[in-house]
Amino acid sequence: MDSSVSWRGRWPVLTLMVAPILAKIHLVLGVLKASPLLFDAGLTPTLTSGWLGLYPTIDPNIAFTSQALGRGAVKSMLTGGGLPWWNPYQGIGAPLAGEMQSAALFPPSLLLALPDGQLYMHLLLQIIAGIATYFLLRRLECPRGAALAGGLLFQFNGTFAWLATATVNPICFLPLMLLGVEIARDRAAAGQTGHWGTGHWGGWGLTGASLALSLYAGFPEVAYFNGLLAAAWTLTRLAGLERARMPSFLGRVAMGVVTGLALAAPALIAFFDYLPHAYLAQHGASFLGLALPASALVKLFFPYLHGLIHENAATAPFWADVGGYAGLLPMVLSLYALFGRTVRALRRMLAAWVAVTVAACYGLPGVATALSVLPGFAISAFYRYLPCTWEFALCVLSALALADLMDPLARRRPAAFWISAGIMAILLAGAFAVPQPPAVTVLVTPWHNWSLAFGLVLLAGWAWCRPWRASDDAATNDARVPLLAALVVAEALAYFIVPTLAYPRGAQLETAGIPFLREHLGLQRFHTLGPVEPNYGTYFQVAQINHNDLPLPAKWVSFVERRLDDNAAAGVFAHNRLRPDGPTAAENFLKNRATYEAVGVQYLVTKAEGDPFVRAYADVADAGANTPLKLQSGQRAGLTLTDPTLAGAALGGLSLMIGTGHGYADGMLAATVCSQGACAVGQASLKGAIDNHPFTITLAEPLPLGRETTVELNYDDAVYPLMLWSWPRATDGRVTVSYQGQALPDHTLKLQLSLAGQPPRVFEDAAMRVYELPNPRPYFTADGCVLAPQDRSHLVSDCPAATTLTRLELSMPGWRATVNSQPQTVAETEGLFQQITLPAGRSTVAFRFLPPYMPLGYGLFALGWLLLALTMGSPLRVWRRIAARANGLDGVPAPELAE
Repeated sequence: MDSSVSWRGRWPVLTLMVAPILAKIHLVLGVLKASPLLFDAGLTPTLTSGWLGLYPTIDPNIAFTSQALGRGAVKSMLTGGGLPWWNPYQGIGAPLAGEMQSAALFPPSLLLALPDGQLYMHLLLQIIAGIATYFLLRRLECPRGAALAGGLLFQFNGTFAWLATATVNPICFLPLMLLGVEIARDRAAAGQTGHWGTGHWGGWGLTGASLALSLYAGFPEVAYFNGLLAAAWTLTRLAGLERARMPSFLGRVAMGVVTGLALAAPALIAFFDYLPHAYLAQHGASFLGLALPASALVKLFFPYLHGLIHENAATAPFWADVGGYAGLLPMVLSLYALFGRTVRALRRMLAAWVAVTVAACYGLPGVATALSVLPGFAISAFYRYLPCTWEFALCVLSALALADLMDPLARRRPAAFWISAGIMAILLAGAFAVPQPPAVTVLVTPWHNWSLAFGLVLLAGWAWCRPWRASDDAATNDARVPLLAALVVAEALAYFIVPTLAYPRGAQLETAGIPFLREHLGLQRFHTLGPVEPNYGTYFQVAQINHNDLPLPAKWVSFVERRLDDNAAAGVFAHNRLRPDGPTAAENFLKNRATYEAVGVQYLVTKAEGDPFVRAYADVADAGANTPLKLQSGQRAGLTLTDPTLAGAALGGLSLMIGTGHGYADGMLAATVCSQGACAVGQASLKGAIDNHPFTITLAEPLPLGRETTVELNYDDAVYPLMLWSWPRATDGRVTVSYQGQALPDHTLKLQLSLAGQPPRVFEDAAMRVYELPNPRPYFTADGCVLAPQDRSHLVSDCPAATTLTRLELSMPGWRATVNSQPQTVAETEGLFQQITLPAGRSTVAFRFLPPYMPLGYGLFALGWLLLALTMGSPLRVWRRIAARANGLDGVPAPELAE
């Protein structure tokens, strides 16, 4: 083989392999820190911000589901736990592989076992996306330069740039799936016959493998939307086939779908077994009526026009729902591609796909409703998960446009250039004409001017590469198109790199509390009010009662809302509050501490700084306008606190800001606190009290609180006066003051309430404090028996008589138990937990979870491999044929118009 031909065929692939690594070289080398563990787990008391921006991605589930649950699943497999069907470290147990977002069975997830493994995994997905797109475009007879530009565009698309959750995992398999469709079409068109590997029924292997990987990747909505585009592509590619060849083509694609579904059967069965028992939030209802605002259309072309990710509160709703962007030049090139002469039906289908899906994402009336006839569309957040499909369509159209401009005959069409430029001008004018919300209109950010200036440079580059005339200098014009291709890739690369600069430069990771919990918890669980954020218990393999996930076990979510924390969001059982004016997580913990103990919680974890058991009130109108209320010995003051959220809590003490006259105050300050008709008293000596600091009085006994609480303060046995610092009261201030029996409605005090019931502290470091609950319910209980647990799934019991064993693990279909190797029915008790019958005497007990119907899944998985083997022949030989076809070396030359 000519070495120059070989190099020309390989350099685009090498470029696509190296480009993502170079784009993230500052992360690969550790200059900026890529692991979400450092900025989302609550274990870094010291964090040095990145070079640019506040947060590197729009969805924190890069941490809570993708990293924490994904790495937990991998660790479970690598430490001999078998396939990760169940997660004992989240809540009171939950399905893991069936949850999907962990991508527990996704082969690239194995990289999560490495330090910075998530970074390497995302680089791998980008590389696959680029190379697969390149080979697909070569199949569509694009020159190497155009195909390379298309591959780079898709490597650096808006979804890869802004999302790093499991959402991005299936994206790279869309071009791979379509490459399989094109192989099936070529074989059908050639009418080959022969053995199974290359004959009449071959050609479905790549489609099946890529479909299976899309489903294992952990985000069914994205895989579903990719599948819809693949179906539209397949039907469109019927154009140009002889009628007699159409059944062969469709049959090969159908066999690919069957193969893919069979290979993915274990994941699909686990998922669909879980759904009837799962809480799905909005996914259980409908997303129709929800969409991105039309005012955000301008950011389709200028993604950072109003600032960087989560930089401004005014744009928070946009970042919460968006799923990607297009950029300017890909839109212009896609419009120009509509006038091309090759694969016309495919161009029109892709353009229609972009128009319809973008309209649905941005709320054009009626579009999403019309699309809801498609099964599953309405229950998917289409405005967030469709963008990767229209981004891909724009990448293909852009590559086809570049191919047209490289063709000396095709590019002599100035009318097409001006028409596409005119349409783009209309789109831009329309996008800018949509009124912005007032909060965005007044937003001042340098990114606005920078974005517009960058856009002008891009449009100038497009105008400079206008179609040439026959009289123009050919050498000059031959150089223009590669420069245009470089410019469109530079735009994508610039937008992609910007968020990566927000990763932190450094962090002090404090994990000493993790070994403490692991050593002392045994089979019990812990609850966090901050550090070790939800799901990071799974990351560290320490049982944590919190969760931040979807789907979730429905009965557990209901139990949390009813019995543990009625102010936690249903899918996020953490310190975040559903109602800002409702009870804090600490207050609900104290109120329901006995219930926490009843589900096996032994430790409470809080932040090292502050005190979650203190409620502070400082509703002042002017912080600098403090005035003293002077109390002489025998004088009194009072206050009234109105706060409905305190109802049900118990008060242990209070603190007030005082002045001691440089330490001269020397009497006793007594407090009588009354609420709901009951009172409690407390007093403390002012000797040694610090001037201009909070002064604490502990009550003799806890006082249950209601909506309103009164405090009477008496200063006695003093020689020197005491100052109570007061401030002008805010209009919505909750604390009012009285002085010597006279109401002062315009004054307020800075008050802190110490809630009663705080458990003893047993560990503290720079990141966390750990409190131990005195009476956690044991994980295994059986009346009268001596139990010797070996782990969560195995124990030995010795019972004087037959009894029942209760296990504090979520009861779900799929749980099996054996007692002395004999199957035992697992019943449900208390609406949550598992219970089995134990015989008298010594017994060996084992529990095991396997999703129902999984034996069928294993059988289908084996069938999928058989179908794959029948079509693939030698995988190495098939891959070599794909590469040879891309290089124009297999007897079906690919065009060399780029050279």
